[in-house]
Amino acid sequence: MIFQVRNLFRRTLLAVAVILSLLSASSFILPTLTRVNDIGVTLGFYFTHNKLLGIVLSFVALSAAVCIKWKEKGRFRLGDFKVETMTLVVVVVTTVASSFLISRAIPFISLDNPTFTSADNAFLRDSDFVMGISLNGASRAYPLTMLAWHHIVNNEVNGKPMGMTYCPICNTAIAFESEVEGNVLQFDVVTNYRANLVMVDRQTGSWWQQLTGKAIQGKLSGTALKLIPVDLMTWGAWKELYPDTRVLSEDTGFTHNYDVFPSGGSYIDWQKSDRVFPWLMKITDTRFRARETVLGVQVGDVFKAYPFSNLGELAVINDEINGEPVLILFDSKSQIASAFSRKVGENILTLEEITEGGEVMIRDKNTGSVWDFEGRAIADEREGTKLEKLKYHNAFWFAWADFHPDTLVYGDH
Repeated sequence: MIFQVRNLFRRTLLAVAVILSLLSASSFILPTLTRVNDIGVTLGFYFTHNKLLGIVLSFVALSAAVCIKWKEKGRFRLGDFKVETMTLVVVVVTTVASSFLISRAIPFISLDNPTFTSADNAFLRDSDFVMGISLNGASRAYPLTMLAWHHIVNNEVNGKPMGMTYCPICNTAIAFESEVEGNVLQFDVVTNYRANLVMVDRQTGSWWQQLTGKAIQGKLSGTALKLIPVDLMTWGAWKELYPDTRVLSEDTGFTHNYDVFPSGGSYIDWQKSDRVFPWLMKITDTRFRARETVLGVQVGDVFKAYPFSNLGELAVINDEINGEPVLILFDSKSQIASAFSRKVGENILTLEEITEGGEVMIRDKNTGSVWDFEGRAIADEREGTKLEKLKYHNAFWFAWADFHPDTLVYGDH
């Protein structure tokens, strides 16, 4: 009886040694493999931060199993330890291979304080897409193909530390203020969870979900980054709105082909593709194509999606979300999609599309004030006034619906 218990304990130790080594080696992909719950995120975070401990414990378990058998046999002959030898091979191979796998499984290296160039020197075509930000008079454009290759750009915009992020699988281009509790954080790509980018900050090692901007593991767990609205549109449209914009330079020190996405092809090709990743994507709502692009808007704790297919060629929508009068602007040609508050002082605007001299603008029905697609007043006494941007960003429908299952949908009657 004692022999059977000892033998079972030895085999358990061997199994533990293998499991610990595999968890340590694959910690960075555990969240991806277990996309439907948080167990993989917790295990992945723990073994990423305690990789050495996991490896040491696996060797301790293996050594204990060898000692038990050695005591049973009363001698040490290699032929008596075939299972233990096989286990040792697995532990060593997974330990050595883990660093090799990580460098290739996460090929997206963030950019730190990159250089920018003028619009005249940009390598872009007018039909290329950019993530654009205008902050306190400074405007920056980030080519979407470059963001697809790097996922994260750590930089400053007009002196404010910012993290510019893009997750191609979810089609989410989101900017965050990267100063938290007085500390400036710098982010790297660490893994993927629920098909969405997970970032790790170098200062505390906390993990952050890109689509929500919240820390999901680590010292800062529960903390939310401040979202700064950005626009995703064609380069031609952006430079027309901001002719003095600076553009992320392709001189990054990397040899990537910034003319195309990592998957090959353009942003439009990526948008229109029906390709799904069943091992990554959790498709919870089939009202729209999984990769239908939507403009997602948040007002307080209420979320609303505006599917591009419901907006037509050009849309000026006066809406209300959670009691807030909202303006949605959309142009299918340039892919401009943005959300503003319709409040200006004590007034609530009711806007409509007008065309003057072949140029499309927006006019308030009550006051006659005229506005551009960036929410800037361009005529009468309101000139220079800007509508307040709300929290919004583009996303593929499957991702928006997964993270916001109670979302309202424009055009859903």
